[in-house]
Amino acid sequence: NSEQHFSGLELTQLVDSGTYAEVWQGSWQGSPVAVKVFPTSSVRHYVNERKLYSLPLLRHDNITRFLEAEERIEGDHKKYLLVLEFYPLGSLRNYLYSNTSDWDTTLHQALSLTRGLAFLHSEVWNNGAYKPAIVHRDLSSENVLMKTSRICAICDLGFSMVVSNTGPMADGAKKLESSDIREVGTLRYMSPEILDGSLNLNNWKTALKQADVYSMGLILWEIFMRCTRL
Repeated sequence: NSEQHFSGLELTQLVDSGTYAEVWQGSWQGSPVAVKVFPTSSVRHYVNERKLYSLPLLRHDNITRFLEAEERIEGDHKKYLLVLEFYPLGSLRNYLYSNTSDWDTTLHQALSLTRGLAFLHSEVWNNGAYKPAIVHRDLSSENVLMKTSRICAICDLGFSMVVSNTGPMADGAKKLESSDIREVGTLRYMSPEILDGSLNLNNWKTALKQADVYSMGLILWEIFMRCTRL
């Protein structure tokens, strides 16, 4: 990959540091942005996210909005940057920890989450463009962001994959083995069939979507537990 730059991007404050990337608040063209910074050791996750976010029809109110990608050389190291819309309320997990919601707001949060996942799981055709079905594979309240309108936006597609008619493919060429699937995800949100290795490998598409829905069910429980009417 050739080095790419776009002008005016500044990283201002470290927001979070995860296993595969750091998340920074930044500024670009006078607006706040979120910047995921991947080290060279995590380039596979960067490439996967960039490829999925760059799909022509991956635009939805309940999916994090992708803006740009950049590769930088700093000294002897190369870093890979994804520039995304900034959501000042942070993750759904942190929001729910500090806030309760009335019934209407709770319903909007739940519906926005389900709509986002339904969109990811759907194939979309429009004016000759095509978005394949995508499974998330690491859905958790930490990987859902809260918009200022108090609706959800799913983020972090590092483990996500396109699901084709012949099986799931992470990069359009390599099929993952069952052992790879069992090793992906946040333990608390992983479905029983992934944890015990009984996932139906003969029907990857349905099985992986069902695993996402299981994770979503746990997030919905978190949302409704913070409703003041329940």
